[in-house]
Amino acid sequence: MKFAEREIEHGSVRSLVWQGDDLIDWVAGGTRFSPDGTITAATACFAGDFDAAIATIAGDIAVIYKRLGTKAIVLENGQVVREINRSFYHANAYEYPICLWERKENPTMIIHCPDDYNQLEIEDAVSGRRLSYNGKRNPPDFFHSRLSTNPSGTYLMSAGWVWHPMDVANIYRLPNPKGTSDLDTPFATVDTANEVSACAWVKDELVLAANADSYEIEEGEPFTSGSLGLWSVQSKQWSRLSVPNTTLGLLMPLGEDHVISFYEHPKLIRVSDGVVINEWSHIESGKQTSSIIHHIDSLPPIAIDSEGLRFAVANKKYINVVSFEGE
Repeated sequence: MKFAEREIEHGSVRSLVWQGDDLIDWVAGGTRFSPDGTITAATACFAGDFDAAIATIAGDIAVIYKRLGTKAIVLENGQVVREINRSFYHANAYEYPICLWERKENPTMIIHCPDDYNQLEIEDAVSGRRLSYNGKRNPPDFFHSRLSTNPSGTYLMSAGWVWHPMDVANIYRLPNPKGTSDLDTPFATVDTANEVSACAWVKDELVLAANADSYEIEEGEPFTSGSLGLWSVQSKQWSRLSVPNTTLGLLMPLGEDHVISFYEHPKLIRVSDGVVINEWSHIESGKQTSSIIHHIDSLPPIAIDSEGLRFAVANKKYINVVSFEGE
């Protein structure tokens, strides 16, 4: 795959999300980095030790939070509209569970765990009004983390963990945004023999998952140690399985047969045979292989845009931006 790379020199970056062709640091108040290198400083300043952000495609709604903390702030057009929290239980060990749910002609919703570590809630991002739950809550013992919705907004993925600990990925059906929620029972659990180190949506029906090397498996198991593959939400079957000769971490799909793995530094991998096509060893991108991250160094800000075929990683001096022409 052909690619182009550029650098943006900066003073300090605490978070990164894409907004059009610009990169925004919402934790820094909304500092904007344009493709020509222009930096537009933020006029706002948020106190606290926030270190991550998510935002809508248009950038009208953003949330800043601390990955290993309990506090988050919801922004509308750069202004604080409310504060939210998550359960304190083991919050200092694993990544804050939160994502934004966007659907056409419906208000942006936040999916998170404001009351209990194992209980998902859906709220209007601005007002905080929750979708009502149909029945008595009885969620299983599961630590939600690394939440994301598929592009059409019909499924939610939670790549969290269960005790003792083990990383697991659950898929949930999302309700009509104006209806009632039912997120206690998973629609499916991704079928692996070992732990799920990372997951990402590929279009609407496939979730791409990587498996970290953890323990021996029996012959005939569907997903081998250190594997990479595509998993269908509908058929619950694997395809394009391979075993790359590298540790796999945070993932960014590029079409159905290529992926970027961000463990230590970005690597372009072909899913069908596991071949590492290219790597950017000069870009430090962290060592995340789990939802549990308390034991690793702080993660650098990373902005992923699978649809736009590009990513950005901020280190001490530069934001490195890599864009691709196509699969």
